[in-house]
This record gives sequence, C-alpha cells and structure tokens, in this order.
Amino acid sequence: MKDANISKSILSVSSPGTHLVPGNDELARNITREVNEFAADLKKRLPEQFGFWASLPLPDIEGSLAELALPRQRDP
Repeated sequence: MKDANISKSILSVSSPGTHLVPGNDELARNITREVNEFAADLKKRLPEQFGFWASLPLPDIEGSLAELALPRQRDP
C-alpha cells in the first residue's frame, strides 16, 4: 500500500454478497460471519490502514438483523 501511495483501504464484499446459494440461509450466515470477523480482525490489527463495511446475508432478514448488532460489538 505504501508503494502505491495508498494510506487506507475500506474492505467490502461486492455483488453477489455472501448469500451464494439461494435458499441456504445457514450457509449465508456462516459466510457473512467469517467475512465480518476477518475484516474486523484486520481492522483491529491495522486500524490506520484498514476499515470495513460489514456484510449482511440478504435476503435473509432474520440473519441480517442478527448480524447488524455484531459490527458495533467488534468495533466500539
């Protein structure tokens, strides 16, 4: 990043998101949790270099609501 003169990167998951198998909400929730945990850990270790947008397992509304509280717990 330094060689490219990039001071900070914001991580995010692009389309299709984390809901990769239609109808498999459990898989989407697990992938979402792994993605968010990885990003949160990277941000915690290198806060000056990384930030992240938390992912949600949409269209799984219940799973998304459950995941919404976690980024705040990960990043006070």
